[in-house]
Amino acid sequence: MNPAYLPRRYSPTLYDFIPCQGGWDLATPSLSLSNGYVREALNFEVSHVKGGGYARCDGYERFDGQTAPSAATFSIVQISGTIAGQFIGRVTTPYNLIGTVSGTSAKLIWIGSNYYVVTKVVGGFTVGDILTDGAGAPYGTSVAQTVVPTNQETALYTSVAADYYRSLVLEVPGSGPVRGVAILTINGTDEVFAWRDNVGATAGAIYKATTSGWTAVTLFKQVAFTAGNGAPTEGDTLTQGGVTATIKRVVHETLSWSGGTATGRLVINTPSGGNFAAGAATAPGSTMTLSGAQTDITISPGGRYVFEVHNFYGQSTTRRLYGASGVQKAFEFDGTVYVPLEHNDANRHPKFIGVNKEHLVLGVESSLILSGPGVPYKINAAAGGGEIALGDTITNFIPQAGSEQGDAFGVTTRSNVHMLYGSSSADWNLVGFNKGVMGLPYTSSLMNQAYWLDDSGVINLRASQDFGNFNTSTITNNIHSYIMEKRTLTVGSAVNRDKSQYRLYFSDGTALYATIVNGRLFGLMPQRHAHTFYCLWDGVSTNTRLFAGSATAGYVYQFDIGTSFDGSDIEAYLQFNWNPTRSPRLLKRYRKASLEIQGGSYASVQFGYNLSYGRYGIPPGASREYQLSSSGSPFWDLFTWDDFYWDGSSLSPQEIEMRGSGENVQVILRSGTNYIPSYTVNSMLLHYTPRRGLR
Repeated sequence: MNPAYLPRRYSPTLYDFIPCQGGWDLATPSLSLSNGYVREALNFEVSHVKGGGYARCDGYERFDGQTAPSAATFSIVQISGTIAGQFIGRVTTPYNLIGTVSGTSAKLIWIGSNYYVVTKVVGGFTVGDILTDGAGAPYGTSVAQTVVPTNQETALYTSVAADYYRSLVLEVPGSGPVRGVAILTINGTDEVFAWRDNVGATAGAIYKATTSGWTAVTLFKQVAFTAGNGAPTEGDTLTQGGVTATIKRVVHETLSWSGGTATGRLVINTPSGGNFAAGAATAPGSTMTLSGAQTDITISPGGRYVFEVHNFYGQSTTRRLYGASGVQKAFEFDGTVYVPLEHNDANRHPKFIGVNKEHLVLGVESSLILSGPGVPYKINAAAGGGEIALGDTITNFIPQAGSEQGDAFGVTTRSNVHMLYGSSSADWNLVGFNKGVMGLPYTSSLMNQAYWLDDSGVINLRASQDFGNFNTSTITNNIHSYIMEKRTLTVGSAVNRDKSQYRLYFSDGTALYATIVNGRLFGLMPQRHAHTFYCLWDGVSTNTRLFAGSATAGYVYQFDIGTSFDGSDIEAYLQFNWNPTRSPRLLKRYRKASLEIQGGSYASVQFGYNLSYGRYGIPPGASREYQLSSSGSPFWDLFTWDDFYWDGSSLSPQEIEMRGSGENVQVILRSGTNYIPSYTVNSMLLHYTPRRGLR
């Protein structure tokens, strides 16, 4: 047979499955790195579900206790005919829309061709409602709704409604950064509190989040006493002649009530009938000698607050917040009563606070100062407390499971790590961990194990059963250059327990998220936020909630909520490792990519790729240059970009055409608006045809 008539043989189309796993790696050589890893990334996180892929991060939003921006909803009010002469699009400054027949009011946020988009609706518009702006200007007559927004429009209108509610959220009053944020669960309800200096920065103040915004917490007064005989009860009346006050807290510090020798302080409200003075005073069943007049309880300006929530008293109503700021006395706070705590040196101020074996522990410069067991007001040796010197400045407290001796209380300094064993002053045993491990301030967090940042990276200190000792490991070896760049910018750490993430935040607005499940690192991912933060809170409450205080304003932000960075776009991308598609020295013609995506409702994503290490002369096909300004270093070379829209309604893969040949391919995915909910890229499937080997 004439060879010219023989059937022509074509190479079959093959498929390369790429699970999105492993996270960010800057160090491993390309051919040694699995294809699911990324070389550059921004605002994605590694899912905590095994094989769960890369999730675009959730947003964050300002918070003050009023309706959250992320809880905003919208409604459509359709009118008869079209809107002649009206601006079509977003209303920059929302204004009133009133239904004169129904009495309904709402805020107008978007104008369509024959409909209005409204939010904060009070009542309900009816067919035939005469619409005005409340000042008589006509806005048509409402009719039955036939307009059905698309998934994209739904996401967009929801975002615009969120912006309106965002404009109502208030800053914590005062000046400077928000210095502390904490949650205390009171009667089953999570109450959020914030600390900020006053306008003149002459004192600090506490504010509580309420449905009307931040409300100042009243600080009471205190009066010292000696020779206390018979303990008074909170709520009793303190009486001295014609002067009376209500006892808000009994602060018993030394000696005994039964022996008539108790000393301490009483926290009271403003007295009636004048001021107290030195001398005898009484309460029902109690007598004492007051040391002088009552004084105002005040909070010093400055500092940065850390907190510990604990219940020393065992009742459902006695769970309290303990705090330290580095510029004043430590304190106890139950949401209403603020109690400064005295220790043996009034000139040295605690910077860290914790609880170990029912002892309140203060970190004061290079010393641990402990209260007696179960008595946080008795911070003295006579009550079973004491002071333990460490020899270097304390930077973190780390509650940590220890050896067979029982739980250990970990402390990092700038040069070492120490473990405190024992349960009381009778058997305290401080063990130095002398292997050059240290801790940078405010970076410790406890998941299944303790994690913190030292000069070499994120450290994991694991309890070992061998000789009651410890092993260390750095989980950030593969992004060492990033750690070296960021370590001097550390703000602090936080944990998202729902996502199993340890997070580091930096003063330039960047962050690092490490997903760690049962002690196993699933992956690291870098973040870049639209704001900078001064303090963080991730304490356990009735729900997982992570808050941050602004470094430049008075806003408190709640994380992992909403579709934006407090209204700003979330620029996000994944730049995958160069993928040789099974054969590093074989040219392939790339034909298609199939992406498996899951999420809430809608996403607009760009798909791009480059071939053959981006070498000059390798045609990328019909391409255009696209540089991401938020990456820190722009993407050079030319990429083929293809926009696609995923509406969240289909489980089938998203199919994207590819063109061009090369021995390998690098894929980039990108999105960047303020109204796309989080979505997860689970995997990719590359369709390709083998060609010839490289010569």
